[in-house]
Amino acid sequence: MKKPQAITRLAREFEKIPGIGPRQAERTVYFFIKQGPDFIDGFTAAASEIKNLVRCSQCRAVSETSPCATCSDAARDSSKLLVVASSADAEAVEKTGRYDGHYFILGALVSPLDGINPGDIPVAELLSLVRKKRVSEVIIATDPNAKGDTTALLIAAELNGACESITRLAYGLPFGGDLEYADEITLTGALNGRKEISVREESDTGRE
Repeated sequence: MKKPQAITRLAREFEKIPGIGPRQAERTVYFFIKQGPDFIDGFTAAASEIKNLVRCSQCRAVSETSPCATCSDAARDSSKLLVVASSADAEAVEKTGRYDGHYFILGALVSPLDGINPGDIPVAELLSLVRKKRVSEVIIATDPNAKGDTTALLIAAELNGACESITRLAYGLPFGGDLEYADEITLTGALNGRKEISVREESDTGRE
């Protein structure tokens, strides 16, 4: 039996999503078919709305407006800036209810094997924001793994002297874990136990 071209075309689109292979993509298409027209229409409408999202001109988070609601909130503590890799990481921290400052979304972590080099990280943009907002503390909340450590060291070196302190989340987070998937209790402990980064000490450690 010949497969309809519509199924093949949609399956190929699903294959573009990281982690989804050909078989899983095709199963997803058949799931859509089984759910019927109303489900498909709802999914299509929701997906279409994503096209209207923008990046906040200050924190770089995906948002409906720019500046986003968080950056526009006068009640937030503008003296603190928490640096994360993605909007999902920022949302994970926000759910703890223990952080009242602002955010900065890097968009990626240094990973030469993935083609992401230090020059691809928006450190200059981050430095400009720190100076503009007169930030006192920059909290680096990159994942506790090799990519996160390398990125944290890069940021600490570039921001050295631009603010009063540069701290990093405590290692209550397991090494190799993802910030996005950490539970709220673990993240709260990591926030409360954050430690100041010494650029000299971090550099010396990297040479050992």
